[in-house]
Amino acid sequence: VHLEKHLDCAVTNFASPGAGNGMFIDKLNGGIQEHQPDYVIIQLTEMHRLTLGERANEGKDQDQICFNDVGYYTWNVRNNADHIFKNTGIKINSDDYMIKNVLLSKWIENNFFQDILKMQYICDSFSVPCIFYSWFDCIDNVIIQDYKWLLDKITYIKGTAKEWFETNQMQKADDHVHYGTDAHEQFVVNWLIPNLLQTNVLTNK
Repeated sequence: VHLEKHLDCAVTNFASPGAGNGMFIDKLNGGIQEHQPDYVIIQLTEMHRLTLGERANEGKDQDQICFNDVGYYTWNVRNNADHIFKNTGIKINSDDYMIKNVLLSKWIENNFFQDILKMQYICDSFSVPCIFYSWFDCIDNVIIQDYKWLLDKITYIKGTAKEWFETNQMQKADDHVHYGTDAHEQFVVNWLIPNLLQTNVLTNK
C-alpha cells in the first residue's frame, strides 16, 4: 500500500507473514508468470526460519499456509509437535533434533543463500529485475566464504529494516512485537524507497 502511494505504481503483494524464505520461491515463480511485473522486491527473513513443504490439509491446521496445493510450515523454536499432531495425528517430539541438528547447522546457512539463488534465477529466467533487502540480518554480515561470489550476482540493499526501526525508535503495535501502519509508512518513505532508487533497477524503469 505504501509503495503504491509513494511510488505511484501498482503493487502485487505475495507476502506470507511469519513464513520462511523457502515459501517465497514457489510464490515468486507463480507471481511472475501471472502478473508479469516490471521488477520484484524481495524481503528476506531470518535464515533459521526453515520452511518445509507438506501435503495441504485444506485448512484443518491454522498454522499451515497453503499455496498452489502445497502446504508450507515454518519451524518454530518450540512447540512444533502441536502442529504436527494437528496436521497428521502423529505424536512426535522433534524440537530437540530440529533445533540442535538442523536449525543450528552450517546447512541452514547454505540453504539461505541457495534460496536467494533460486529466487534470482527465477527472476533472471523471465528477465525481471529483482532487489533483495533483509528484515533481520544484513546479507554482508551473514555471508559465508563459500557464497561470497553471490554478492556480485544480486542487487541488494545494505543494512536491515529491523535496524532502521530500532535506530529510529519506532513505536510498536499493541502486540508489542510488530510495528503499526504509520511506522511502516515512515520506513517505506525514509529507508526503503531511497535505497530502492539508489539501485539501477527502478531508475531504468
